[in-house]
Amino acid sequence: MSRLRDHAALLVALGSVVGWYAALAVVNPVRIADERIHFGLVEEILQGEALSTNLIPMLPAYHYAIAGATWLLGGSLNAARAVNAAVALVGVLLLHACTAGRPAGQRGMQALLYAWNPILLPLCAMVYTEGAATVAIVGAVLAALRGRHGWAALALAVACVVRQSNILWAAFFVGWRMLDGAGVGEGGRLRDLLTLDVRSAAQAARSAWPYGLVVAGAAVFFAIIGGVTVGPAHDNRPRFNPAQFYLFASVVVVLWAPLLARELVRHWPAILVRLRWGGICAGFIAAAGTLEMLYVNPHPWNGDPAYLRNRLLVALHTSLPLRAGAATVFAAAGPLLLWVTRAQPQRALLALVWASGALFLLPHWLAEMRYYIVPIALLHLFANYRTRIGWTLVAWQGALSAAICTFIALYGTPHGGLW
Repeated sequence: MSRLRDHAALLVALGSVVGWYAALAVVNPVRIADERIHFGLVEEILQGEALSTNLIPMLPAYHYAIAGATWLLGGSLNAARAVNAAVALVGVLLLHACTAGRPAGQRGMQALLYAWNPILLPLCAMVYTEGAATVAIVGAVLAALRGRHGWAALALAVACVVRQSNILWAAFFVGWRMLDGAGVGEGGRLRDLLTLDVRSAAQAARSAWPYGLVVAGAAVFFAIIGGVTVGPAHDNRPRFNPAQFYLFASVVVVLWAPLLARELVRHWPAILVRLRWGGICAGFIAAAGTLEMLYVNPHPWNGDPAYLRNRLLVALHTSLPLRAGAATVFAAAGPLLLWVTRAQPQRALLALVWASGALFLLPHWLAEMRYYIVPIALLHLFANYRTRIGWTLVAWQGALSAAICTFIALYGTPHGGLW
């Protein structure tokens, strides 16, 4: 019965991508948000015109690939979206293959958690680079799980060519190999790496060298072009933005709300006992107060109300009660997430994902939910959810995805209408 449910869930995950593509093609066949830029470049390639690469911070490799496939299908926007949807279907199948060793009943859950990621699903049928880059990273995870690190490094190189910021995820793979090479498996901790002897460290490094080669190659490329962005897109230049982490925290709290709520209810007595301790209570108040005071929203694009995320960021900037309330929620959610992570069998690997995700976001000046797709996907993949809470998260994410896709289909325009 569980295997049948896995197969059915996989079909639903694949069908969700196809259904979203069909709905978008019929309801809103116009360029939405950054599709006007990405598909505009595809059109320039198809028409043999000079590329407006000054509009994008990445290499136009994705655009050439999409243009070639789109040309075979007629060259329209819906044709380009169909190519992206086909790539997304491959991503679902790759993710499903990553869970081959999971118990029956878990694989379908994981397929739906990936496909119903409310940030990823809308982009599965849109001309955006994130969908293809995420598929390449999932392919790298699958190859790494099978011990084919050369192929994994090649998939990571593809992800970096699509979006060069993915070089930071290549660094994650180096850390992952170090964990595995050091024998830090289930129940291990990141700090166990500090106790490695020379032989174990050398053995771990030998298995990590293909990923290190990708990192080194990217570093050489950045040195040649004199930066990490290709075009003169100054608003995409690397820079720290505190609002990025407030937005990420908001997304994490919303996506994992059922799990956090369950943990809060389960451990409420223990939490109350700890809050009676003066130090714990003072630390909580200090954390909430610090978060409230540190918030700024400096990027000019994050003031555009045509995007849902910007409305939240602007509201946090202008409303002290909202900012204080959000800071309190974040201060409470942090220990709960730590509690949940420490209870996971692969807690060291999950901690590495959290750390790598933070490192990945650090240089991204524009506060943008698209940057959270890979860390969310990896956190779900490496987590071991109990059946009830896992399927609750699936249902919750499905509802969020349906709401966001409906909003985009009805209100998406070339100038906004995206989360």
